[in-house]
Parts: sequence; C-alpha cells; structure tokens
Amino acid sequence: MVKDNEELRFFTPTTEDGPLYPPEPIPRRADLTNGGKAKGELLILMGVIHDHRRTPVSGAIVEIWQSDSNGYYDHPRARGSDALDEYWKIERSDLDSNFRYFGSVETDTNGIYWFQTIIPLSYRVFGFDRAAHIHMKVWSKRNGVLTTEVYFPGDDNESNRDVDRVFQSRQQKSDLIVTFTNYHEQMLGGVPELDSAKYCRRDIFFP
Repeated sequence: MVKDNEELRFFTPTTEDGPLYPPEPIPRRADLTNGGKAKGELLILMGVIHDHRRTPVSGAIVEIWQSDSNGYYDHPRARGSDALDEYWKIERSDLDSNFRYFGSVETDTNGIYWFQTIIPLSYRVFGFDRAAHIHMKVWSKRNGVLTTEVYFPGDDNESNRDVDRVFQSRQQKSDLIVTFTNYHEQMLGGVPELDSAKYCRRDIFFP
C-alpha cells in the first residue's frame, strides 16, 4: 500500500548510490527536460527536506539522476564496450539530446525543492529487470547525507517491482513509492504549474 508523507516513519528509508551515480560534478539545474522538449512523460518531482525534528532544512543540496524514456543512463558504464549490461551497449548518439540525465537544486528557506523531469523507463541490468525509479541524494551541512530512491504507482510498475531484486531487498520499500497528485493538491512555493505534467511529492526526513 502506498503511503502519504504524513504516514511515513520518522525518517526516509535509505539506499546506496548504485553503479551509475554521475562521475562528474552534478550541475545546478531544476529542469532536466530542456523546456519540455525531452522525450517521455513530464514529471514535477517536488517536496520538502526535513531534519529529524521535522523542521524544514534550508540550503540543502538535492541531487537526482535517472534513466530516460528508453531506460538509458548518461554514464560511461551505461554505453559502449564498458557497459554493465548488453541492454546498454549503445553510443552517446542513442541518448536523448534534449534530456539532462542528472541535476541538483538548493532548497529554499522553507526547505522546498523541485525538479522538472520525466517518468523514467524500467530497464534490465545484471540479468534482471529494474523497476522505473529516480535516485535522490540530499546533502546538508547540519544533517549529513541521505541517499534514497523514488518509485512510481501503477499496475505495470507494480509488476516490475515484484521481480526487481533490488527493490525487493529494500527495507521499508513501500515508503519508497510515491503517489501522483496535481499542482493544486500539493502546491509548494516556486513550483511551476504545467498542465501537461504529472506531479509527485517526496518529502525527505533525515534520521
């Protein structure tokens, strides 16, 4: 069962970076879609970063990295002869030139962050399927570093999660699944209103 932010435990479940954390500094950019030109379904990922007292954390750095609408990452391990799986034996020219595969933002005075991205595609690596997900890492001078993931609702995504060994190994795995909402239900300051986008809110709670 998917849980709302209010029902989450007092801290966000953590995960590892995985093998495809960007090897280069992640630039500041909230829009990964080049103004909506990227292929795929537009998504606004937004939320509030909290400390262990549930107080909003300003000045935290939030990073995301993910696959595109084909399940490809922009990473040296996900293309060419060094690819970790046959699925990724592609060339850079096969990537979506309008999609920025990773980005970072700084939370505002109310702890709010947001990204304009796309809903990623599931993919196959190391011989098994990974359900669609977005990686997140939050850096805070006072609270440390927290790495987690965002998974999505829907029957197809549920079926993919059922056979995803990584997801099935997660603790509190139901807390990693978001629900889709809309701009007016989860309106946060500074978040753009786009009729063509789905919205999901993922608040982060440091332990």
